[in-house]
Amino acid sequence: MIYENSKYSVNWADLEEKLATPSVRMTVFCNPHNPIGYAWSEEEVKRIAELCAKHQVFLISDEIHGDLVLTDEDITPAFTVDWDAKNWVVSLISPSKTFNLAALHAACAIIPNQDLRARAEESFFLAGIGEPNLLAIPAAISAYEEGHDWLRELKQVLRDNFAYAREFLAKEVPEVKVLDSNASYLAWVDISALGMNAEDFCKYLREKTGLIISAGNGYRGNGHEFVRINLACPKELVIDGMQRLKQGVLNLNN
Repeated sequence: MIYENSKYSVNWADLEEKLATPSVRMTVFCNPHNPIGYAWSEEEVKRIAELCAKHQVFLISDEIHGDLVLTDEDITPAFTVDWDAKNWVVSLISPSKTFNLAALHAACAIIPNQDLRARAEESFFLAGIGEPNLLAIPAAISAYEEGHDWLRELKQVLRDNFAYAREFLAKEVPEVKVLDSNASYLAWVDISALGMNAEDFCKYLREKTGLIISAGNGYRGNGHEFVRINLACPKELVIDGMQRLKQGVLNLNN
C-alpha cells in the first residue's frame, strides 16, 4: 500500500513483483481492509484476483467485516470474480464481527474450486474444525435472516460516531486526523503530526487520561504513526473518549 495525501492505494507493481516470487503460494486479502476500513472496489478486487491467478497464488479473502460497509455500496466478494480467477479464490465470512457472535465460533469458507474445496474440507476435519458447535448454526441463521433491522440501526450509530469523531478532532485537535473510510467500526487515526511513536502515545494516554486505544505498530508499514479507535459503542462513550484524547494531546504539547 502507498500512503499519500491522507489516502492509501495499492502499489500494483510491488504487489505483482511479490506475487511473482516463486516461493509465494498464497496471499491473505482483507476486504474490507483492516486496519484502514476500506471496502475495495469491484475493479480492484478483480484486478487483485486476476494477478493471483496469473501467478498461481491462492487468494484467501478475509471478508469478516463485509456486512459493515457504511455507504450505499456493498463489498465485492472475491468469489464473484471471473471463473479463471475464481479457481484461485477462497472467501472467508462470519457473523461474528457484525452480530457480536465471536464466542460461538461460527464461520464459513466459500471455495468455488471443487478440488481445492475437497482438500480444504479434509484439512478442516483433520484439524477438528469441520463441524460447527450446536449453538453456532442456529445463531448464524437467525443473525442473517432476522438481523436486518438491527444491522441497519447499527450502521447509523457507526456513521454518527465516525462523523462526531472526525468533526471533533478537526476542530479541537487538528494534529490528529481520522482517515476517511467506508467500512468497519474501527477508526484509523493519523497521529504523525505529534512526532510520537504510536505505542508510546497509547501508553501515555492510558496512564494520563485512562483512555485505552490500540497502536498501529502491529500492522507494520507506517502503522507506528497511527492509532486505532473502536467506535462501536454508545455516543456518550465516544464523546468521553474524544475529550480524553484532546486533554492528552494538550498536555503533551504543554
